Amino acid sequence: MKHHPTFHKIIEVEKLIAKDLSVFHYPMMLSLSLSPLYQAKALHTIENTNHVLVTKHKKTEKQKYAQVQRLLNKKYNHKNLGIYVYSLKDGSSASINGDKKFHSASTGKLPILLYTQKLINEKKIDPNKKYPYTDKFNNKKRNKFYYIRGGTGILRYQKLGKKFSIDTIMQWTCKYSDNQGANFLAYYVANGYDQTMIDYIEGILQHKWDLFHVSAKDNVLLLEQIYKTKGRLINYLSHTNFDNDRLPKYLPVKVAHKIGDVDNLRHDCGIVYTKQPYVICVMTKNSSNEMIANLSKEVYDILK
Repeated sequence: MKHHPTFHKIIEVEKLIAKDLSVFHYPMMLSLSLSPLYQAKALHTIENTNHVLVTKHKKTEKQKYAQVQRLLNKKYNHKNLGIYVYSLKDGSSASINGDKKFHSASTGKLPILLYTQKLINEKKIDPNKKYPYTDKFNNKKRNKFYYIRGGTGILRYQKLGKKFSIDTIMQWTCKYSDNQGANFLAYYVANGYDQTMIDYIEGILQHKWDLFHVSAKDNVLLLEQIYKTKGRLINYLSHTNFDNDRLPKYLPVKVAHKIGDVDNLRHDCGIVYTKQPYVICVMTKNSSNEMIANLSKEVYDILK
């Protein structure tokens, strides 16, 4: 029996479906056993619409995160990597060494940034009020945790005594990963990391907090809270000097993130604003920014 040329296209679709059960099409699959009359009717419908309807089956969040986990297991299962990916929709996750502690580097600025935004939201501090830049906060007696005077940032080049608003310093701490900015916020907003702030952060992490020793999961939990807290901080974390690097480098969507570098450590942790937003944190030792960028793109391609 001779078939219409278009019919052979349908048979090719059937072969595709047999090969990949994750796709299906409408109307019901045609087969060679159908009578010529039904073949003709189906072919007429297909020719009028000028295409064969083939639709990919939508995966659930859990299925997507299972696929991310397989990716991590296959390509990124290394002792020098700490990776945690978390769905802000339903809490699905994937990880490699998610609880492994690394030196936080500048990802350790996330707690004071979060706490500052929290107090702004609660109207307990005025973001526009100005305070003097002082060397007092570069002292362990005044700041339980403090960053070195040097390193990243622009506040250190300003004159001592010059006044800056909390809002400006919060923006600089995000944009430039400003060390002195983090110390400034800790001193004026959190009273040198007082017990009230420590209790708040430990309530999020559900364990004792050490600013300079954190896991990828710890940073994900902090970013989840930043996502819920909202405010200007999200915008500041989305417009930094590091947006063409690491997590956001190959992504076509907004990423609110915080990088961290010290010695041979390279980190980046952020909120990725896909249709179903997720948080990802990659902490590394003896690795590269490009590895983080490539991993980020591979995860995005699965979760987008």
